[in-house]
Amino acid sequence: MYNIDRHILKNGYACLGVQAEIRQKWPQGSLIVDFIENIIEPFLAWQAYYDEFQKVPPWGERSHFPDGILEYYAELLQLSESGLIKDFMTLLARKNNPKGHEFCPCQSGKRLRHCHRELIDNVRKIINWEVVGLDLKQINSFESKK
Repeated sequence: MYNIDRHILKNGYACLGVQAEIRQKWPQGSLIVDFIENIIEPFLAWQAYYDEFQKVPPWGERSHFPDGILEYYAELLQLSESGLIKDFMTLLARKNNPKGHEFCPCQSGKRLRHCHRELIDNVRKIINWEVVGLDLKQINSFESKK
């Protein structure tokens, strides 16, 4: 039943999205009904639309694998350059909060406290550093296979 265009993986599992995006929509401590409403129902609606019209729904889709992960973080961080996105992800994937005197990963040359500190703090409130680390590991795994 493998069909990557339908977001069905080789093992038959459904690709429900980027790990961090799923965690954002279904935070730790949420009920299973929230998972069904926020993750499963949109996936099934997407599949039903595709079945009916044989095309991607107008609300779109995430790209596959590392591209989809980078898309999610680009939206979250409001960035467009993939190298910068990975630099921000590396900072977000650290267990400890970054220090204000560190240079900002946006390459402005400014210290974090005078640049994107608020953004980093806000994203860390939404997404656990370990989840960012898993997403980053997935990107690096795909890039090393190229």
